[in-house]
This record gives sequence, C-alpha cells and structure tokens, in this order.
Amino acid sequence: VGEVKFPGDYVILNKAQRVSDLIEMAGGLTEYAYPQGAFLIRKRNLSDAEKRMMEELSAQLEETVEDEEDGGRADSLKQRRTLIRERDLVGLDLERILEEPGSKYDILLAEGDSISIPQRLETVFVEGEVLQPNAIRYEKGKSFSDYVQEAGGCSSKAWKKGMYVVHANGSVKGTRSFLGIRRYPKVFPGSRIVVPE
Repeated sequence: VGEVKFPGDYVILNKAQRVSDLIEMAGGLTEYAYPQGAFLIRKRNLSDAEKRMMEELSAQLEETVEDEEDGGRADSLKQRRTLIRERDLVGLDLERILEEPGSKYDILLAEGDSISIPQRLETVFVEGEVLQPNAIRYEKGKSFSDYVQEAGGCSSKAWKKGMYVVHANGSVKGTRSFLGIRRYPKVFPGSRIVVPE
C-alpha cells in the first residue's frame, strides 16, 4: 500500500520471493514515495493457546486503562497495549533493498505480509515530558536537541538519559552515553522523539 505505481494485493509466486520482487511487481515507487519510512507488517502465526493469552492480556489492559484513566499507570498501560498490537511491525531499509536486491536486507515474503510506503514526510513529532508536545517542520542539519528545544525543552519530570527516537519505519534508536557525554540519535523526516518520565 502507499506510494507505489500499482498498489494492491499480489500473489507470492515462490518461497524465494523478496521485498524487492514485490516492489518491482507493483511498478516501483512513485516520485512522492518516502522509502525511509517503509515498513512491513507480518501476520503472526500463533498457536491457539498463544492467541487466547494475547486476547486475555489485551482485555485486561483495556479494563485497567479504563479503571485508572486518571491515574499515572494509565499511560504506561496504554504503551504496553500498543506494543502488543505493534509487535508485528518490521522496519525496512527500502533504499538499501532496492540498491542491493537479494541482500540480507531484502526480506523473504510470507503469506499475509503487508508493505506500506508512505508519502514524503516533512515533520518531526516531539512528545512526552516536554513543555509543548508538538509537530515541528523537519530541517536538514537540525539536531535532536534542537527539536526538543522547539517543543519548549524538557519538563522537570523528564528522564533525559532515556530519550529515544522512533523512526518512520518503526525502528527505534536510544540515547547513549560515553565518558559522561550524551550522544543523541539522528532525526529524519517523520521521526518521533519521545521524552519519557
């Protein structure tokens, strides 16, 4: 789905078919495609017991979130519920896949896979413990800290060592420290900067 010339459903022709083959079958990317934001959603093959367990856990989380909507635990429970839902998301390095078809980055397809290629993105989202969570226009050369400052800077509850970026393709990069110097991840169009409590 998304920015390919012929979006739609395609049949897997053999067990060796890869992402690059599917993009070729779909006519290639459009001029508006943002390959850095591409991701694959893989259908989980769970046993019946695992399916029941996931349904029960999801229902329990729903109930707890509703019961404690005004409490501090509600946010973390919502995040856990989201993680359960998004466990099938696989970030793709689509630029590399198209440059090196058949390489280790070019994932083999499975029945039920869905590949999504978004339109070119132009914003960066900053959320969590900042003074004004916001969508900010992406500018090449701007650093992680620049975007946090444009959202008003960190609040007094912010856990600065735990800040991280979720890129448009679903991959996550955290803040690292070396000899007391903090290194923040790079930010790209469509990235989401999260400042946890």
